[in-house]
Amino acid sequence: MVKTAPNLYIAQYLQATGQFTGQPRTEIIKFLEAGYQRQLSYQRVDGGFSAFGNSDESGSTWLTSYVIRVFVDVRNFVFVDPSFLLRGTDWLVDRQNLDGSFNEFGRLLDTSIQGAGTGSALTAFVLLALLKVQPLVRTDCVVDFDCPRVSRWGNATTNAIRNLERLVDSNSITDQLSLALASYALAEANSSRAVPVFWQTGSTRSQRRSPTFLGRQLYNPPGQTSEFGLWRPPRVQTRAINVLITAYAIQAYIAHNRIQDALPSVLWLTTQRNPSGGFVSSQDTSVALQALAAYATETADAYTDIDIKVSNGAAVLAEFNITSQNALQLQIRELSRAAPRADVVATGTGFAVLEIVIQFNTNKQLSTPSFEVSTVLIYDNLDSFNLLICTRWLWGRESGMVVQTISVPSGFSPDMESLGNIAGVRRSERRGNTVNVYFDRIGTTSLCYSIRMTRSDKVVRTQENYIITSAYYNPSDQTVSFWQPKRLRDSTVCDVCLECCP
Repeated sequence: MVKTAPNLYIAQYLQATGQFTGQPRTEIIKFLEAGYQRQLSYQRVDGGFSAFGNSDESGSTWLTSYVIRVFVDVRNFVFVDPSFLLRGTDWLVDRQNLDGSFNEFGRLLDTSIQGAGTGSALTAFVLLALLKVQPLVRTDCVVDFDCPRVSRWGNATTNAIRNLERLVDSNSITDQLSLALASYALAEANSSRAVPVFWQTGSTRSQRRSPTFLGRQLYNPPGQTSEFGLWRPPRVQTRAINVLITAYAIQAYIAHNRIQDALPSVLWLTTQRNPSGGFVSSQDTSVALQALAAYATETADAYTDIDIKVSNGAAVLAEFNITSQNALQLQIRELSRAAPRADVVATGTGFAVLEIVIQFNTNKQLSTPSFEVSTVLIYDNLDSFNLLICTRWLWGRESGMVVQTISVPSGFSPDMESLGNIAGVRRSERRGNTVNVYFDRIGTTSLCYSIRMTRSDKVVRTQENYIITSAYYNPSDQTVSFWQPKRLRDSTVCDVCLECCP
């Protein structure tokens, strides 16, 4: 889903603007087909979806809804078996409460969206999925005469709408994420209560005199680093939840046909991107991209002709020309390292985004480590050793799902079976010369496991190897540590190859 959803939103934008052709189309179709095949393995026998499929105790209400919302639209580009989505829909409908609300039966491994996994926010999120799958359910009735499913879907959708409407009437929706989601969902459902909840969301924004729907912002004093994102110079930073709120609010604006009013939030959202083009976590990146793509589709101008000059006040450092023909091409210019300033002047017609990225190396990490990782070598010799890794989480909040990437020394192979059944480890895999180990979570108490590595080739004086430990859905929560067997570091040709020496 991390790759499938963004590719879908890009495809929708390109198709809507008549640009879904050539190599971009070929590449996106390939990603969508691979994403569908991969997602099949995460559907449980009962129809629901979870992060680890049938190995989880229960499916996830939030994830099942998300999969349905995405893959109903993926069907417009590649083949998706209708039963794949209808079974998921049945799973959701079967778990609706009598009052029309929904509960989360699984576990959200992405801590940045846990606010969307409870209460009215979750009900609104499921409602969006039920509304999205409506044409497929009705088609299934016509083709397979499975009309009882239509009745069950209709009742579930109506009950979810009424649940949100009751909460709106009683002013029971107070947090901004729930307000934004409820406004968006009720607008999609053509509910008369969508306008009141939308104005409640807007009034919250007005009270803060901000173009965004933020819960709160973080200020990084000079010399400190943010625990919530990649390191940046001291400035106002935000959380993933704030990106989610703003993105859903933009979609609510669009659903209410108030495109112009969404512009301030769109501008704020674009300033939160990191140098790689994403945001804080994978999920808020996906939702933000969906919102920006939807807004861009509504405001797309068929004609683009923009000239951009970047200067230092005395000389032109770089020039760009963006036209309708090259608008999809990423243009990069390297500025002089001696340039003390950069003035940007743009003329012409159209829309373009220009970013200036400064990259530099440091001897130490500037970001505060999120994990404490220690290593011990056991039974080590020149031909084999056991690597004991102990990891603990350093923050007070939940870590969410964690992946640990271990680089394997040159000339050695990991024994994947030596990992065994370790409490907390959900999956392990070898990818090239690295081993990935996945955890539901890492707590503040050390979690330890060992992996055995055995020599497969004659290599001497091996270099340091790394262990990258990061939150899967928020990679900026990361720690990089290094390890190196002393015997391997100091080894000679004669040590590892007796027949090579006289």
